[in-house]
Amino acid sequence: MRALYLGIFLAAFFSYKADAGMSREAVEAVLDERDQCEQVLRDVERIRNTQKLMTCMDFYFNNPMLDPEPASFNAIIRIGYRILELEPTNVPLYGNVSWMLWSKWANWKRDPSSMPDGEAKLQEAITLLENGARRNPHSADFFVEAGNTLAPIIFNHDTSVAPHAIDWYQRADGLLSLRDTRKVRVRLNLGHIFRKVDRISEARESYESVLRIDPKNKVALRALEQLKP
Repeated sequence: MRALYLGIFLAAFFSYKADAGMSREAVEAVLDERDQCEQVLRDVERIRNTQKLMTCMDFYFNNPMLDPEPASFNAIIRIGYRILELEPTNVPLYGNVSWMLWSKWANWKRDPSSMPDGEAKLQEAITLLENGARRNPHSADFFVEAGNTLAPIIFNHDTSVAPHAIDWYQRADGLLSLRDTRKVRVRLNLGHIFRKVDRISEARESYESVLRIDPKNKVALRALEQLKP
């Protein structure tokens, strides 16, 4: 039965790629790369070549239906965890893997049948970011990335993660120099999050702190006008 399913799936894959303008040879090259990456997944705990791992991570990102569990993100997440074991200061990867994890949770929240293993993935994303914070305690880049990873959840799904984002943005603010343009963006994001969770005095303070750096910042000025009693 699995062989029959695989045959039907591969026929559909060939048809789709042909419609997209890919030659049969190009499609076969993709499937050859799939076979190589499936071997990588089988050996992932023993592989130390991070470039090889990144190549397969990119492959599954660009071909989600060729994941051994189609459209699950699981191959990407598994490879990402291994890379982070080898490169614990790889800041962007913490954000990428955490985003995949919480996306699984968001899909489960919308339709549990679409992502049966998604229920606990938001907490898993937070745990991964907490581990990253311990491994990168003096990295402004990490704390900006961590806050940015959680911000969409707060505004679109679940405000319960706000304390984590607030903590990480505040740590980023403390590490960023006044010359770093991200400092204004971090303070604006803090203001928006405080406002979202009805911590209005702290929101106002965050927007005012933006104006101490950029007195003409239109976003901060507009927000403060909206927050007037």
